[in-house]
Amino acid sequence: MQMDEKYYGGFNTWGIAIFLIILFAAFLGNRGGWNNNSAAPAYGCNAVSNCQVEKQGIIDSARTQYLIENTARQTQEQTMAGFSALGTKIDFYEYQNLRDQLAQERTKNVVLENRVYSDAKFNAVEAQLASISCRMLPKPEVTGIGAVCPNAGIINGLGINSLNGGCNMV
Repeated sequence: MQMDEKYYGGFNTWGIAIFLIILFAAFLGNRGGWNNNSAAPAYGCNAVSNCQVEKQGIIDSARTQYLIENTARQTQEQTMAGFSALGTKIDFYEYQNLRDQLAQERTKNVVLENRVYSDAKFNAVEAQLASISCRMLPKPEVTGIGAVCPNAGIINGLGINSLNGGCNMV
């Protein structure tokens, strides 16, 4: 019995059985294989409908890719247009702000120039008045009691500085 198992049992018997099943399935179950007389090959587009489906898939993919690229381009253009409009608006507001600041600074300059002009004029007038008041004779201080000779004035102990009002006259 050991001899029968060695030659007919185990792998050899099962191997022949599996080989016959595969061969039987190949001949009876193959509709596009070796015994097929059709002109279409067994691989690739084996029927017109498969080729059309593949063609339509390629067309759809190309159309989708085109729409994606077109939409992306339009989105970029709209975004750039929005940024451009925003930049223009910001530039306009900044220009207005600078124009307003310039007007304020010009107003300040005019006010300061007027002040300087007025101060210079008033300083000149003030200097002239000071000069005139220094050259004027001061009002003498007299007392209510005194006797004088006809040509003499009453001096009440006033010094020279009090007579000329504190001006340094030559």
